[in-house]
Amino acid sequence: MKTKTTCIICGKSFESYNRNPKYCSKKCKNESQRVKVDFNKARKLYEQGLSQSEVASLLGTTQKVIWRFFTQHNYVARKAAKRNQNGPLNDSWKGEGASYQAFHAWLYHTRGCAANYSCVCCAKQAKDWCNLTGRYHDMSDYTPMCRKCHRQYDKERRIKNAGK
Repeated sequence: MKTKTTCIICGKSFESYNRNPKYCSKKCKNESQRVKVDFNKARKLYEQGLSQSEVASLLGTTQKVIWRFFTQHNYVARKAAKRNQNGPLNDSWKGEGASYQAFHAWLYHTRGCAANYSCVCCAKQAKDWCNLTGRYHDMSDYTPMCRKCHRQYDKERRIKNAGK
């Protein structure tokens, strides 16, 4: 048996076999489920310097909804700022637990290639970065050395540490 009722979205009168109908069409049902966002409020928050994610959390929705809303209103979002991900700010940062290779990769990234320097012992062109004390996380603890001087330094350090 059909019941006659009024759509809660568009106000149109319609008949349905459903016992408790609310919407006259799928379009009206979809409209009821759409997140309502005040464009001016979202725009003002965004222009105050908040990110789309921060605006979304304040308005009780998701970043994707805010992004889509800005796109629909032809609002050009600012370019995302490049984040500093060096050292402890990186999600993959291991600190003291990093491997030998990781410390050297960090060293080359931070100080550059040792070949751009001369050996501190014999003044030849350096090939390696030599760690002086074993504190690998300290960038000031490395010095450029040629391979011969580096091997000699490490050998002397092992002999000295073996005597302790």
